Amino acid sequence: MSLKKKILIFVVSIVFIFGLKNAVKADSTGCYYGSIKNPLYNNVNLESERRNVRAPRKKSGSEIDENLYSENKDEVAACFRDNAIRRTTLFSIYMKTKTDNELSNTIIEQYVTEIFNIATSERLAINSSSGDYLKWSWCELGYLANWSSLIENEKYINYIEFQFDMAYFTTYEQEQELDNDIQSYINSIDANMSDYEKIKTVYDYITTNVEYDYDNLYDDTYLLKHSAYAAFENKTAVCQGYATLLYKMMKEIGISKVRIITSETHAWNIVGIEDIYYCVDSTWDADFKKYELEYHYFLKGLNTFNNLREHTMAEEFFEEDFINNYPISAEDYILPNNDENNNSGDNNTGNETGNNGNGENQGNNDTNESTNTNTNDNMEENNNAETNTNTNTNSETNNNSYTDSDTNDNSNTNTNINTSNNTNVNTNMNNNVNTTNTQKINNTPVIYPTKIKGFKLKKNYTNKVTLQWNKQSYGTTYQIDLYNAKKKKYQCKKTLNEYTTSATIKELTDGTTYTFRIRAIKTINGKTIYGEYTYLNVTTKPKKVNISKLKSTTKKSINIFWKKISNSSGYEIHYSTKNSFKDSKSIKIKGKKTLSKTIRKLKSKKKYYIKIRAYKKVDGKKIYGDFSKTKNIKVK
Repeated sequence: MSLKKKILIFVVSIVFIFGLKNAVKADSTGCYYGSIKNPLYNNVNLESERRNVRAPRKKSGSEIDENLYSENKDEVAACFRDNAIRRTTLFSIYMKTKTDNELSNTIIEQYVTEIFNIATSERLAINSSSGDYLKWSWCELGYLANWSSLIENEKYINYIEFQFDMAYFTTYEQEQELDNDIQSYINSIDANMSDYEKIKTVYDYITTNVEYDYDNLYDDTYLLKHSAYAAFENKTAVCQGYATLLYKMMKEIGISKVRIITSETHAWNIVGIEDIYYCVDSTWDADFKKYELEYHYFLKGLNTFNNLREHTMAEEFFEEDFINNYPISAEDYILPNNDENNNSGDNNTGNETGNNGNGENQGNNDTNESTNTNTNDNMEENNNAETNTNTNTNSETNNNSYTDSDTNDNSNTNTNINTSNNTNVNTNMNNNVNTTNTQKINNTPVIYPTKIKGFKLKKNYTNKVTLQWNKQSYGTTYQIDLYNAKKKKYQCKKTLNEYTTSATIKELTDGTTYTFRIRAIKTINGKTIYGEYTYLNVTTKPKKVNISKLKSTTKKSINIFWKKISNSSGYEIHYSTKNSFKDSKSIKIKGKKTLSKTIRKLKSKKKYYIKIRAYKKVDGKKIYGDFSKTKNIKVK
């Protein structure tokens, strides 16, 4: 054999060996498409248009390039993280796994969730644009999992290609602009400050410069309001913008110990000094800074912070790992060597009412100005006569665009003259159109919460409903109850802060009528007072219909079959020769037990598009479910 032939055989052998090593044949394949809305924004109605990520299903026996895939979940998540930081909208990542059973849609969903959690974790954070910041930066996505599997030793070796289509609050260009501008600000301040001074400097900047975005609060098309970019560049944002901006600026200034904390409806931060974390809420302290009042939410311990408003942390922040890694102080932070007297606004021991003399709460959604003048002239004579004169003038302006009727002008002047012979003279002037009941608690005049107006259904689903209402001027919290027909009593479903005007009630049944009630609640001098209930009946939507079969056995006719929707009153069929259903015709089917229909007098040899929805009839009104998937058939 010639030398050339030997070399050729050797080369072919090497190629063949390495080809077998890096390219393998699939025994089975699968494909699953899903979408995810960021769970941190469950209270936001995201209406963005999504592109559908689609890819051809791989055929059984197709080759797999093993070099693309990684079994290391951190590597896979890091690829996702890096694409998300760059605000890449369409990208792919490749993951290799081993399972005892064939891949299912449920397992794929678990993989996606796990990738997200790792990619946005603090453990995998590499800069101020990752970690919690990244966790709050996207709103929704679509994904396609396209997989091929091999069977080895009764195990499934899975090669999964995830194709993602992500929607973010900002573009990469906006993020670059934000990073550059923040860095310019950081470069302008003293780099030799203590951790406390750095935290205070950033906190002062945010509370001084950023205002709550009331104008766009209910505009679900303006998603930028949730971003740090809007807070820093536009100087307006909602609480998520405040919290993410504080996180990013702390990281950039050298405070690595910072996290974003959430409740059901709010976001704030914790920051670490040495090895202990303290709570800060720049959203609500912005109003105190605006009126040059002491901070109420700066470097607070849990004993104080949990009693200031409703800072009820989500369940994840009570897990053992979080508690061990981020120990939050029970007590407020105290400056060493009593230096707080040398710093403006550093006194962290303020209480909820602060300088607000009427004891009302003051936060990010209200502006209160209060002036108290107390003059006590005590005269003691031999006849034990005592005179006490107290004059209280309270001017409160609430200019809050959180509700449909937001402007409330309330002026109270109370003059009490008390003498030892129990002579009382009370003068009360109150110009508030919402007032229905004024009484005294511990000799303090109290305006009771009024009955809530505008209580209605905002959005309907099969297993949940979103309710909304007008803001109650004097209610400090809202309580929503749901009537339990089995137990024949109302049960509390939600308790919400005074600035919340909508709530989603979950775990309901499709096509079922529920009775809700809502009232405002207020606490004065330790006593709880309640407003009158407002009631609302809501029927959830019936489930989506599933068309089981279409047939055209006779000329100019179609036979339609569908599956039963138990909690329905009937069905509505729409059919058209156009996929857009322009100029479509409809047929109503009374009764939920009818599960087929023949449509006649159609155009022969013409393709027809069919869709069906169920309806529930309540008090003469039809509540419609979502349409089924559109199916088509060619008529004989």
